[in-house]
Amino acid sequence: MLKRNVLRTWIRLKERKEVEEHKLLQFEKAQRHHKSKLILSVLWEWKAWIIVRNSFWAVATSVLVDFFNHSICKIVFRAWRTFTADVMEVKNCDLMMEVQTLNETVESFTDNFSSLPNDVITKIFSCLDIHDLLRCASVCQLWKTCTLSPMLWSKYSCQRRNE
Repeated sequence: MLKRNVLRTWIRLKERKEVEEHKLLQFEKAQRHHKSKLILSVLWEWKAWIIVRNSFWAVATSVLVDFFNHSICKIVFRAWRTFTADVMEVKNCDLMMEVQTLNETVESFTDNFSSLPNDVITKIFSCLDIHDLLRCASVCQLWKTCTLSPMLWSKYSCQRRNE
């Protein structure tokens, strides 16, 4: 009777642990999904801004072409050169701000795991089975590099030889 109660209690605890692990996996999956959606929304906003900017440049260019066709060539050419130099400065500033904003966005999504040394990450990956190892290789470039370590794959080739 006591063994049966202990067994039931152990089974319940194991089921609870499995449920908690499943919930944790779902939560992590939801976090990854949210991060990817956030990145996509930032990229879509950036693309929309580029489209608006390009249409603005198209309109500005057509206005300047009309003006050029109705003005004296030398005056317009000098003004255009000055305008282009100014625009390039503004454009470079805008691009630098865009890159900085995107870098800040990307940096806010970095994880602490990737800041570990490669040999520590490889040691952690050595605890995974082959399917999880293959999944980890598709996460990012750093993880892919770590999963290509011969130390990880040697145990699988040895197991295959033994079988």
